[in-house]
Amino acid sequence: AINDYFDREIDKVNMPARPIPSGRVSPEGALLFAAALFTAGNLAAWQVNRALGALASTLTAISIAYGATSKRLGLLKNLIVAATAAALLLLAGAAVGRSNAALWAAGAHLFFMMMGVELSKDVEDMPGDKAFGAHTWALAVGRGRATRAAGACVAAGLAAVACAGAAGAMRGTLFWPLFAGSSVMAGWPFVLPVRKPNLIFCATALGVAAVIAGAYDPERGAAFLKP
Repeated sequence: AINDYFDREIDKVNMPARPIPSGRVSPEGALLFAAALFTAGNLAAWQVNRALGALASTLTAISIAYGATSKRLGLLKNLIVAATAAALLLLAGAAVGRSNAALWAAGAHLFFMMMGVELSKDVEDMPGDKAFGAHTWALAVGRGRATRAAGACVAAGLAAVACAGAAGAMRGTLFWPLFAGSSVMAGWPFVLPVRKPNLIFCATALGVAAVIAGAYDPERGAAFLKP
C-alpha cells in the first residue's frame, strides 16, 4: 500500500490497472490503509517481546523510507527489499527466541529470490521508470544484463535451500517434492514468455514451505522452531 502511494504517478504508465491509477482507491485512502496496517503490525509485535517489537519498528521505518526514495536508489533499492524480506525470518526467530539452520536457509532463500523478483520487476517497469526519470539498476545496465542477474539470484536462492537439504538440515519427506516444485516454478519465467515477478514470488513461497515441511519431525514437532 505504501509503495503504491509513492509510485502512483509511475504506475499510471507501468500498471494502470492498479488500485490508485485506476481510480478504485484514492491516494489518501491507500496512505491511511498503510498506516493502519503498520500500526496493527507493530502493536502485535511489541506484545510478543521487545526484540520482535524493535525489529518490526525498524523494518517499518525502512519500508516507509524505501517507498519514498526507492526510484532514486539504483541497486540499493533491490538490496533493501531483499534484506527486508529475509529479515522476516529473523522476526520469526525473535518471536520464539530461536535461530537455527532452517531459519538461515529460508532467510538466504528469501534474500536471493526477492532480489530476482525485484530485478525482474524493474525490467518490467522500464518504460514508466524511464519516462519519469527514475534511477534503477535495470535502466543503467539494460534489459538483458538485468534479466540475467535476476536469473542468477533465483539460482542462488534455490541453491541455498538445496544445500541445506543435502546437508541433512531438512529431513521431512515433503522437502524435496516441494523444493522441486519451487525450482520448476522459478525456472518458467526465464524460458517462457510469462510475467516473471509473480511466478518467482510464488516459487519463493513454495521454497519457504519446503524448508518448514522439511524441518518438521513428527516425533519432535516443529523442529525449525527448536535451537
